[in-house]
Amino acid sequence: SRRLARRQVNIVRLSHERQLTAMALFQVAFIVFASTPYTTYTIYDLNTVVTNAEVAAQRRLIGTITVLLYYEQFASSFYIFCCVSKRFRKQLIFVLFKIHMTWLRRVFNSTKTNRIAPKSESTGDGHCGRPNISIHDVAVGAS
Repeated sequence: SRRLARRQVNIVRLSHERQLTAMALFQVAFIVFASTPYTTYTIYDLNTVVTNAEVAAQRRLIGTITVLLYYEQFASSFYIFCCVSKRFRKQLIFVLFKIHMTWLRRVFNSTKTNRIAPKSESTGDGHCGRPNISIHDVAVGAS
């Protein structure tokens, strides 16, 4: 039984290592994919001179597109991890839905049950907590 437990732990560990390796490889591949156009364009742009306004506008557009693609590499980790790693997806779903939804339910339920509501007291004369004031009492009190 001890050997079986060790073997199962090793299988799980190998599975996690494979996922981690796949995530790292995809991350490196995407970084290369995202940074190559920007690097190539920057080298080209530094080594050429533009005199035409239309060509300059086209090059600015290309430069903007390559910069946007370059900045994608910083936001891509999350999406790569979600696509590649089953363990990461399970943990993400657990955190988003189990922990946060439980917390939100608790917050919304506590606001419903802990509201302060005025209590109406019955005075015995049928006026439910309102003072019994007549027009005569108001006129007498004013004089």
